[in-house]
Amino acid sequence: MITTTLRERLLIRWYYLLPSLGMHGLFYIILISAEWIFLSMLDDLVFHDPGMHIFGLAIMLALIIVWTFIISYLILASRIDLNKKTWSSAAYKARKAKRGVTSGGQDDDTSNAEAPAIGRRRGAQRARDYPEDSDGLAAAAARLARPLDIALPNPKRARRIALATSLMVLALAYVPHFIQRTAIMEQETETAAQTTRAIASALEDAGLDAFSIDPTEKHDELGYYVAADILDATGEKTGSYMRVDVDNTGTVVEVSYTLAVDPAASLEDNLARTEADLARMHAPLAARDIPARADGMLTYGALPEAFRQAFLAGSMYESIGLQYYELDDAGIVDGAEVNCYYSTDTEEDWDEHTEPRIYLLLEASN
Repeated sequence: MITTTLRERLLIRWYYLLPSLGMHGLFYIILISAEWIFLSMLDDLVFHDPGMHIFGLAIMLALIIVWTFIISYLILASRIDLNKKTWSSAAYKARKAKRGVTSGGQDDDTSNAEAPAIGRRRGAQRARDYPEDSDGLAAAAARLARPLDIALPNPKRARRIALATSLMVLALAYVPHFIQRTAIMEQETETAAQTTRAIASALEDAGLDAFSIDPTEKHDELGYYVAADILDATGEKTGSYMRVDVDNTGTVVEVSYTLAVDPAASLEDNLARTEADLARMHAPLAARDIPARADGMLTYGALPEAFRQAFLAGSMYESIGLQYYELDDAGIVDGAEVNCYYSTDTEEDWDEHTEPRIYLLLEASN
């Protein structure tokens, strides 16, 4: 029996599989990219990762590089005589085995050591018998394998295994990350819940009708909020309410107050009543030690003097908008931006559906 080297056997098997892998390579790259997009969307929409999973991206790129190499190798192997020495040696041994000459016999006074030289001298015959074009690469490898008794793998099975392995490797790269994100989300919801519960408790103790969704029920990447309404003596909402927004670190990021204006009352009476409502809603926040992005969101609870003057000097039908940069030194208090607005309809558009409101918005200054 003709003896072949490990390198020769591997080359024949590689050339036998190469066309099957290479011709499907581009489709597999598309599948790998689609899987990465799906996993990234899962990471964003389900696990609420604020950034990109770099390790997963690196694995995806590495797999694409591998399949690009296989495609490129197929193109080169079909046009350039790659691995010429090994292929020539295997071709010589295949012809020798086909003629029934054993490794101990002679073939026209030649020996195995002379195989490469003979392969070169018989290059034309080798190319004719064992062509390395892209269509015949696998067939040429099969013709070499048969007389050399080299077992060949199943191309379809190998192709499926290669694809499944690629997809599995990429998926496994995300498993530890998803486990970590799950633990982080659980920790974030518990931290946020501590803050929202403290705020809701303070507002309820002050006689306000507080409402909030428990963060531990569902993680929200945008954060959570606590809302509270002022009720009248009959238990009905007066139209004045507040909202406190909390992020996933349990920190207050925004506080807003909405103050109802009575169209039947004078501007002076409305200003006095809205300031009383504002003081009632603000007091519980100022009295509690609650983490905030800016202290001013909890310590400040009044209408800016510039807004008060503009409101009293105007009319029920004139909207007012004063942002923090228009309030000079009063626009930023303890790191919080103060924005105040009066929203209403013009006298021409005024009807029974008009609901004038005063808004006070407090945000952290960048």
